[in-house]
Amino acid sequence: MVTRALPDTKDWALPRERIVLPVRKALLAGAHLAGALARPTWIALKHVPEWRWLLEREDSPWYPGHRLFRQKHRWQWQGVFDLMLARLLASRGVSGVCGP
Repeated sequence: MVTRALPDTKDWALPRERIVLPVRKALLAGAHLAGALARPTWIALKHVPEWRWLLEREDSPWYPGHRLFRQKHRWQWQGVFDLMLARLLASRGVSGVCGP
């Protein structure tokens, strides 16, 4: 029996320009909701993700606004987040990262 309460999702559907989801399987429900609402969504996926995210794709056939960022090697997230940051900066017209 599951006794832990599910997170309150009433605010998940608020308008957002972009949703970036953290690496937690429990939060992937937000990715499906964002897809159903046609919201742009970025998802960091582990090296071998759930079947629904397929393999070797940067997009989702079910959710056109989703962008998938995948680990190249197990447990190595730095490259994933570096790529996400680079894409975010490029989308904002910023050419590099300042500071440490």
